Amino acid sequence: MPDDPLEQAGRTVGRGGLALMLPMAMAVSPIAGYFIFQWIGTKVGWEDLKYVGLVLGIIGGVRESLHIFKILSAPPPKAKAKPPAAQDKPEE
Repeated sequence: MPDDPLEQAGRTVGRGGLALMLPMAMAVSPIAGYFIFQWIGTKVGWEDLKYVGLVLGIIGGVRESLHIFKILSAPPPKAKAKPPAAQDKPEE
C-alpha cells in the first residue's frame, strides 16, 4: 500500500526544516560562544577568553551540523503498517 500523501508531505517539510537549521547552527554557535565568553572574561579578568569561546562555538556548530547531516542522509522511515480492523468479539 503506498504511503499516505499527507504523511509523505509532512516528512518532506520536516526534512526541509531540518536542512534550514544548518546555516543557523553554523552562524549562531560561534557568535554566541564569542559573546558569552567575552562576558565571562570581563568578570574573570581575562579578556582573551572570548577567543576560546569563539573556537568552542565553531566546534559546537560543526558538531551540530554533522549531526543534522547524519539525520538528513538517513533513509526516510518506513510507514508503519496499520493494524487490521478489530473484529467484534462477543463479550463474556
